[in-house]
Amino acid sequence: MMGERMYADASGPQPPAVAADDAFDTLLEFLRDARKARPGARRVLVLSRGGPSCGLDRMERVERASSSPPTGRARGLFEVLVLDGCPVGAWEVLAEVATYTRCLVTAVEPMPTAGSSFAGVLEHLSTRSRVEPREIATSLVRSYSPTDPGDACVAIDVEHAHFFDALDAFTHASELLVSWLSEHPRHADLMCQAMRGNTHDTFVDLGAVRSRLGLASYVPIAIKVALDAAVSALDRAVLARATGAEHASGVGVSLFLPISAEHYRALRPRYAQLSFAQRTHWLEVLDALLPS
Repeated sequence: MMGERMYADASGPQPPAVAADDAFDTLLEFLRDARKARPGARRVLVLSRGGPSCGLDRMERVERASSSPPTGRARGLFEVLVLDGCPVGAWEVLAEVATYTRCLVTAVEPMPTAGSSFAGVLEHLSTRSRVEPREIATSLVRSYSPTDPGDACVAIDVEHAHFFDALDAFTHASELLVSWLSEHPRHADLMCQAMRGNTHDTFVDLGAVRSRLGLASYVPIAIKVALDAAVSALDRAVLARATGAEHASGVGVSLFLPISAEHYRALRPRYAQLSFAQRTHWLEVLDALLPS
């Protein structure tokens, strides 16, 4: 796959740089080149789904693109990263790219073109001398009008600690879940029962995990408290949210949770390579819920 990079300013398009064979290498080189060429400019990157495919392979490609993390959370290559298309609203993806940006705009489901006027918002903001990343991200989400009950768009501040506090809290919740699931085989059946009704066959909003397990009397209170802490921390990182009815009570960030053991077995070898799966122990939770 070949890629070509070009940037534009008030004087018009600039000559393209040399293309790279790998599209992700091209993207990263383009961003570094833009930073050098326009050091004072705000950099907003919109990554939209390139086709109908929606699956774990995109997680792997995002992780490969971020395999050389910037030193010291350098807020590196751009101020706002817009991820449009599933499963980029998954926490697994957001955790990988968070160190490259100051704000994220993403969705649980793909954002239909009809529900978004991002180009117009960015063009308007570009007429101002200085705009903060949080305002850019917030403005993009506020421009989004959900056209379907399953639509959702959220802006997240990843510059400050709340996003990473949420990861730590979720890791603790996962550890407690692994311990509880290992106590008795029946516990896995009970948790699967509690999670029934998920509208997506592969991902579930973190808020739905918290609310459904929170309503289950058999789930230990310590797990519920840890999940509450994760959701609360993530909520503090959210700058703006626009959702359809299906996600009105959601966080706007989803988790990998296949509906069947067969589905999970097919995807597990690739999912296990993601750092989020290992760091948070969510892989161990899935292994206990959906044994081979």
